[in-house]
Amino acid sequence: MGEKDLWLKLGLIVLLVALSITFIWPPEDRLKPGIDLGGGYSLLFEIDEAGESRAELAQRVMEILKQRVDPGGNRNLVWRPIGRNRLEIQMPQPPATQRAAREAYEKARKAIADTQVSRSQILSAVSLPAGQREPETDKLVGKVESRRALLTRLVETVDRYEQLQPTETQPATTTQPVEASQAQEMDRLFIRRNELIDKLLATNLNPSVLSDLLDLDRKSEIRRTKLEQLKKDHSDLADLISNMVDKYEGWSKQKGYLDDPSDLMRLLRGAGKLEFRIVAERDAGTGRILSSKAEYQEPAERYIDQLAKFGPRRQQGDNYQWFEISKPDENNITTDSRLIVAEYLGTKYVLAHATADMGLLNDGTNSWRLRRAHVGRDRTGTPAVDFELDARGGERFAVLTGENLKRPLGIFLDEKAVSAPTIQSQISTYGQITGRFTVQEAQDLVNTLEAGVLPARLKEVPLQEKGVGPSLGATNRYKGTLSMAVAFVAVVAFMAMYYTYSGLIADLAVMLNLVITLGIMSFLGNTFTLPGIAGMILTLGMAVDANVLINERMREE
Repeated sequence: MGEKDLWLKLGLIVLLVALSITFIWPPEDRLKPGIDLGGGYSLLFEIDEAGESRAELAQRVMEILKQRVDPGGNRNLVWRPIGRNRLEIQMPQPPATQRAAREAYEKARKAIADTQVSRSQILSAVSLPAGQREPETDKLVGKVESRRALLTRLVETVDRYEQLQPTETQPATTTQPVEASQAQEMDRLFIRRNELIDKLLATNLNPSVLSDLLDLDRKSEIRRTKLEQLKKDHSDLADLISNMVDKYEGWSKQKGYLDDPSDLMRLLRGAGKLEFRIVAERDAGTGRILSSKAEYQEPAERYIDQLAKFGPRRQQGDNYQWFEISKPDENNITTDSRLIVAEYLGTKYVLAHATADMGLLNDGTNSWRLRRAHVGRDRTGTPAVDFELDARGGERFAVLTGENLKRPLGIFLDEKAVSAPTIQSQISTYGQITGRFTVQEAQDLVNTLEAGVLPARLKEVPLQEKGVGPSLGATNRYKGTLSMAVAFVAVVAFMAMYYTYSGLIADLAVMLNLVITLGIMSFLGNTFTLPGIAGMILTLGMAVDANVLINERMREE
């Protein structure tokens, strides 16, 4: 029985060590150096004080953002207030192979983006004189050979349309029936021209749509079928699509949570971002979107088609935008027949106003602020979140709700629709977020909102973004690494020579402990700094110290 347990324990140790080695190897790719060892990026932000006169404002903003972005302190971010209204944030750079994999993916993504054509490019090319068209149309065709036939038909249509255009030198001898027939022909050609342009634009593949697919689980059936459909619909780009998929797979195996300044800026903008928007309703009779303003009464089908083609991103000139629904299986938004809900890649979205006059937005230019939030109860006794806005926010909220009585008001947290209650009366400073929360979920939401209540905001674009070298310098890094290596070798050698067999076993045990520790840190994505490595060597020494006591006791007996 004892021998069986021994082999079981040995097997478990071997398994743990083997797993740790897979997470560590190759170390230059898997072990991420901190800023002191590998350098990184420095971003300098200006704080939009918005009338604040509080002392140590930068320090206060820094503390809140640290709690939001890196509460555990394991991302090795360096925060440094500069003066009263500036904040520098430094982040370590990823390993070289990881950067190369990301660059390869971005290059593959750009190759697809470069194949896209715009309406203005098409019109500019076909409007050229006949002798100058061919080079420009060849550029438009590029790798998408199916465009050539469409462009040929478009050129013929445009030429015919131009021939029918009346000129100043043309004699006015045509009869009225002929003029009417000519006008009808021109109208038909104009419609035909637009149809051909739309077909040409349909040959574009938006790389963002492909990126959305690649972000899904590799085993997802939706991912597989959609990728196959994309290759079928864009057969001329099948090689470029496959290349982007391959490059993404290579990068995704190495990428971490925070690998690029854009990732950091995304985190700084998120967490606790509260917004209110009027949610779109569809008129069952006309199929158009209901709105208190005539300019927003658009066909709902247009946005549904747009979601299927381009995903939830807002397109230029759109008055509405798709937003992901939080907890769709429990959310009343998904069952409200008035609202426009659609699915994209297995995720449910709701359509809401995107313009500033139909919401209380949190886009970095707003002048309102959430003052406080706390757990409350709705009319049914279910946990909810009560909140209070400042005076400016209350004034704008009163205008918004007063102009949209009996309309659904969407409450959005970090770009996700939490709930959409109907506005029963004008609301100003005080409001409530409902969403079938548990007490713990309501408290978590309060904590998130409170973490988002900054005394002032960082401006969206940093004043400066640059790469920085290792803070220790090459000489200090070399000396520090050398001293730790010498200490490690000295401890191991002493144990082996003084305690012989027992010392070798102790050395093996502490080295396996070191391998497992490194494997866990690599798995969690932690960065390695010189003080951290010194701490591990110290841990080794303390572990050896315990073995020294054990071995000395054994020798005495």
